[in-house]
Amino acid sequence: MDEFILALFASGDKLKATTLYQLLIGKKTTSVLLFGCLHDLLPYVGLFPKVSQRDFEIQLQKLVQEGYLIDVKEGFYQRGQGIELTKEKQQVLSHLNHFRYGKSEAAAWRMLQFVIQVASNYHRQPTFVPLETAPMFTEPVRLLIRQQQEHLREILKEELIQLLGQLDQEIANKLAQSFSGWQLVGKTSYQLLPPWASDAPWNYLVPLAWHQAFFQEVERETNLVCYQLLAPFFLWDRNQSSLSTQALFEAGFSFEEVCQKRQLKPGTINDHLIEWALRDDKFIFADFIAPASEKLLANKPGDPLTWRFKEVASLEVDFLSFALYQIKTKEERKCF
Repeated sequence: MDEFILALFASGDKLKATTLYQLLIGKKTTSVLLFGCLHDLLPYVGLFPKVSQRDFEIQLQKLVQEGYLIDVKEGFYQRGQGIELTKEKQQVLSHLNHFRYGKSEAAAWRMLQFVIQVASNYHRQPTFVPLETAPMFTEPVRLLIRQQQEHLREILKEELIQLLGQLDQEIANKLAQSFSGWQLVGKTSYQLLPPWASDAPWNYLVPLAWHQAFFQEVERETNLVCYQLLAPFFLWDRNQSSLSTQALFEAGFSFEEVCQKRQLKPGTINDHLIEWALRDDKFIFADFIAPASEKLLANKPGDPLTWRFKEVASLEVDFLSFALYQIKTKEERKCF
């Protein structure tokens, strides 16, 4: 666990322990999500929901005593002497996206394994033992079989060749070995773990990274059957109230009209817009950042990513514009 925690401080930023803890257990308040965005920690939201705050603080103090972290002041910590992660562990962290797939990962992966098993056995072995029996899995697959029949096997084969071919070869090979089908029983994730990942937390993080890397490829190919089958699961990671708000804005309603129709306070609508901006690469910032506020922020000296709202409130900048300006600035820097 030490290596993982230290990797969170890799940027050299001063991180507040309480906010970092809230991020790791999955508390998705606007302040925590903005913290995650600005410090490149969003992929780790909710990875360890059962960790106690006391145990986390003890772990931090242990790292301070060993010189790996520096206790700055007022609950902030900074990286001390470095621990270099292996290339394999760095790759695991780079493929994680728990903010996007944390709730959906397990069920979406089960659905993929199930549809592959069914398509592979279709018209070959009618008495196989299905991996799933719950209607949430069986009904969509039954509908898909009815639509595609024997063609589904070839469709999935071509799609998997495409999707797995876009992944690192070692990851693709591991995932391929986990699929069951006609005359084939797939291996479990833990059977496929490399020796270096046998201990916590890597024995937990590695399968997550494999699956989430695959899902990111699926979401880039919205015309595929795999996407159509898995997309409903991906919605589990969205705040349903936020989605309703988003739909109204996309339909052309104004901020005031959305508040009225949703019967929600402006602050709640702000939260929904900020989450939308964090999740959607195509979010149109210009539609929601007040031009006057953007001009004031653009003329303010310093790094926008280090500002706190109380530092700019005197400029008569509204909080939504401030938060979206920071997210926009962060996104623009990723492009360079």
